[in-house]
Amino acid sequence: MKRTIPVFERLYPNAIAEFIFDQSSAHGAHAPDALNVKEMNVGPGGVKRHMHATTIPLDNPNPALRGVCQEMVFPSDLPLNHPHYENRGKQKGMKIVLEERGLLAYAQTQNGGKSIIGDCRNCKLSQKARDQLARNATAAELFEPDSEDEDAPTTHIVRQLSTSLWCCMRKILSLQQDFLDKKPLLQIIIEKAGHKCYFLPKFHCELNTIEMYWGWVKIREYLS
Repeated sequence: MKRTIPVFERLYPNAIAEFIFDQSSAHGAHAPDALNVKEMNVGPGGVKRHMHATTIPLDNPNPALRGVCQEMVFPSDLPLNHPHYENRGKQKGMKIVLEERGLLAYAQTQNGGKSIIGDCRNCKLSQKARDQLARNATAAELFEPDSEDEDAPTTHIVRQLSTSLWCCMRKILSLQQDFLDKKPLLQIIIEKAGHKCYFLPKFHCELNTIEMYWGWVKIREYLS
């Protein structure tokens, strides 16, 4: 398929454009095969979408595994005697991915010997629920700043908010560097074309240059 050349590339063929976007959810959409722990089951198989291969991060506890290529999907040509033969061509799931990284046993040790579950209660909360808990905790502290009662509302809320880095499989995998480094699809397309892409910080519309133009337009309209 022939690529359509944008107008600015025809006018300035050797220029490098710089694109600036706000934190719109549309701008943050990821590629269909991006690493996304929210799209993973605990075990193998399922109907979840396939993710691209990755590289085990260089901070892995096992030096021998650092930089090793890791497939997120089972090969479609697994032999009959393979333990996951029935899952050939399907996603591996969080447990197997963590096992291949040597992190499951390591996490269990860090978790005081307790087995690692797929999802803990705190990690299942939506961002909206987390924000609400944080607001509740802040408000409660105003009314019980010196409370030492473990059953006090503030203590209960803070306990809900504070979770271990090893609380569940989904949390562990979400903090892996290759999952943290995933880029929005918009950024991938722009950088692939040789240009630069920037995202403004959340809730700082004053940094968006288009706001100055809108302000000028509103003043013109008011004065007219």
